[in-house]
Amino acid sequence: VPYPLSKADLVSVADFAAGGMENWGLITFREKTLLYDPTNSSTGVKQSVATVVTHEFAHMWFGNLVTMEWWTYLWLNEGFAKFMETLATDRIYPDYDMWTQFVSDTLNVGLGLDSLDSSHPVEVTVEHPAMVDEIFDSIAYEKGASIIRMLNNYIGSDKFRAGMQLYLRRHKYSNTFSSDLWKALEDVSDIPIKSVMDSWVTQIGFPVITVTRRVDGSDVILTLSQEKFYSQVDSPKRNEVQPLWKVPILIGWGGNSADITKVLLQSSKEEVVLEGAAAAPWIQVNYGAVSFFRTQYSPEMVKGLLQVVKDRTLSAENRFILHADLFALVQSGYRNTTELLEFTTAYENETELATWNSVAMFLTKMSLLLSDEPELVEQLHVFGRRLYQNIFNSIGWDAKPGEKHTNALLRTVVLSILVTLNDRNILQEARKRFEHHLVGNQTLSADIRAPVYRAVAKTVDAKSWDQLMKLHREAALQEEAERISVALGDVSTPEYIKKVLEFADSSEVRVQDAIFVITSVSNSAKGRNLAWEHYKANHDRYSKRYNSGFLLSRLIKGVTENFNTFEKAKEVEDFFAKRTHPGAELAIKQAIESIISNAKWLQRDQQLIKEFLREYTATNGSLRIP
Repeated sequence: VPYPLSKADLVSVADFAAGGMENWGLITFREKTLLYDPTNSSTGVKQSVATVVTHEFAHMWFGNLVTMEWWTYLWLNEGFAKFMETLATDRIYPDYDMWTQFVSDTLNVGLGLDSLDSSHPVEVTVEHPAMVDEIFDSIAYEKGASIIRMLNNYIGSDKFRAGMQLYLRRHKYSNTFSSDLWKALEDVSDIPIKSVMDSWVTQIGFPVITVTRRVDGSDVILTLSQEKFYSQVDSPKRNEVQPLWKVPILIGWGGNSADITKVLLQSSKEEVVLEGAAAAPWIQVNYGAVSFFRTQYSPEMVKGLLQVVKDRTLSAENRFILHADLFALVQSGYRNTTELLEFTTAYENETELATWNSVAMFLTKMSLLLSDEPELVEQLHVFGRRLYQNIFNSIGWDAKPGEKHTNALLRTVVLSILVTLNDRNILQEARKRFEHHLVGNQTLSADIRAPVYRAVAKTVDAKSWDQLMKLHREAALQEEAERISVALGDVSTPEYIKKVLEFADSSEVRVQDAIFVITSVSNSAKGRNLAWEHYKANHDRYSKRYNSGFLLSRLIKGVTENFNTFEKAKEVEDFFAKRTHPGAELAIKQAIESIISNAKWLQRDQQLIKEFLREYTATNGSLRIP
């Protein structure tokens, strides 16, 4: 299906809220999602330029040539553009390993939001203009893209491609419903697509598949049970009639290589026979992380998977989803945190970006959860520093000749989490490199600037504050200015936290970027309280500034969702109950639900965490990376 216009111009706009906008033939972008400087742009920004440009070009077909019938079907635009950005970038830059990154950055993000009771279906009824901004979220984008990838895997890429071509040709210059997509795919595949996919677009949430096994001679019989996954395991909604999904599932099993079994789970419980699998040391459900659900294994099955995580027999996306699923199960109360801490130790020799991303997210979330208990946080940091020792020794501070693209991204992740974990030597080396950068002895690589600036901000004084401000004012690239301003969120004293919040509201920070500075402050116990007080004092001004746009929703969630007490949940609820906030209603519900979930997690597992970390610290000591 060829591009129908005679030209396509790409224009960067200085004051632009979105990453890009798919005006037909004249696409507009934020500066940092279009402009790349080989010297001063990070590898992450280089990749972002590729994915945002391909995303917006995908809209020339999905959105412009064929347009959704109504906002209810927004996912037909955004889900496909999100899927196509990965497909196209992977085709152009195969070394980017985009499909593994998709699992960590798209699938997992969609699962995270869709676990909330305050989520919404992919096809959501839109009856008021203010609702439109609210649904430009991870359901339309990340969940939409993820179920498209699941469908592509279910029917096969050749049939999927043929169906998409038919869909575009049949409906060009017109408007469509989801049913039009299902019909095109059914016409080329002879598979009942609608009956499988309707449950994924009309129902809120997704299932958790619980797996048990028993041996029958040379075979293994798996029992697969599905129920809706809840962000809080004690949700009263679990007592209601549960929705069911038709779930395409890949099951991998074996030794050094995997046998694959494909099934479609259509009821609440089914048995699957794996012929000849009795001797298989491991079995993984949702192999390849291709479907949109969480998996809960029996303790016996976890033991088998633990070994192939340790020796990296499984591929990176499979190692990632095992950790991410257990992380989600622990947050929600299906499993306890000790299980996840023990399972995480299996990643000590991990080498890949996606899996370290999951470990970093877990440690960051735990640091926030426990942040009111400094001694416990330090014990967690000991755990994290030991875990990251091997990968830091391998990846180091400086790029190696010919290293792969994802290792450059990984270096940023590793150094950033070690800054979060307050590793003394990392902080000292960062300060040293910062000083060399200032005097021109050694320019900081763009890939390590964010963690270095964060490290400087952690121990900021009057001199280093002025140095960071000077770098910000003199930044030629907006990317560099944003890096510095967000890093300021790591300051640790009330005096400087207040200065950061004042800076965010000053003319030195663009309006659309201010929310990222304010929310960066919320990643500490002191910071989140001061950021919340700052927001409350400026609520009317922010509501007017951001109107009903998606930036207001991001700001509200950013300054509230890291709280961890029932009292704060009530305070946030009471504050917003007395005020109007069109376009942010859903975000407020999601933030309150997240706070309650944090409080229940802490209430449920705090003592278990203390016991595990006390024993771990006594055994391993206060290790620091050389």
